Formats: sequence, structure tokens, C-alpha cells
Amino acid sequence: MRTAGYSLFEVLLAFVIMSLVLAVLLPGQAQLMRRTYDTETRLLAADFAVSRLSSLQLSRSLAPGRATKEYRDWIVVENVEELVLVVTEEPVSVIEVTILSRRGEVELARVSGLAGMR
Repeated sequence: MRTAGYSLFEVLLAFVIMSLVLAVLLPGQAQLMRRTYDTETRLLAADFAVSRLSSLQLSRSLAPGRATKEYRDWIVVENVEELVLVVTEEPVSVIEVTILSRRGEVELARVSGLAGMR
């Protein structure tokens, strides 16, 4: 006389199969989450670098030199160099903003532009 339902062996076998499937899928999910976080961080750093470059380009008094600041988990390096255009002999400033990770080993974003042109 057999009753409806699954035997204990069938339930344990299904549990083992599900465990194996999850063991294969979870490392891939963790790697995907890490890549998503890295991409989001790089996009945010690039947005901040462009914003910082724009504010420097609007600044009236740009002194040549290099400035290093900390913001969030980043190191922000701002480099300003003076340059004279050959054709117009007009002075311009070349601005470069670089965003590095906190330890400085990974460059997250780099943008550059000109300021002082009429």
C-alpha cells in the first residue's frame, strides 16, 4: 500500500541537486556584483571629474601647479599648466583632473581640458 507523496530519498536527492546548482551559480553572481560595483564607482568618479574640470575652467584665477585632495574614497589630483598657443600667441591653461582609488593604485577617471581661451 503506497501513499501519495515523495519518499525521503527523493527529497534528499532533490536537495543535493539544488545544492550543487547553487554552488555553481553563487561565485558567478558574486563576481557579477563586484563588476557592477566597480562600473558604478568608475562612472561616479568620471562624473565628478567632469564636474570638477568644469568648475576649474570657470575659475577666474588658475595658478599653475598640482593639487591633491581627498573626496569620498578617492584621491583627486588636479594639474594646471600654462601654455601659449603658437598661432594666436594667447595664453591658455591646460587642466587635467585624475581620480584615483584611496590607495592610489587604480585610476578611476581622467579628464582634461583648456581654460582661458576667449
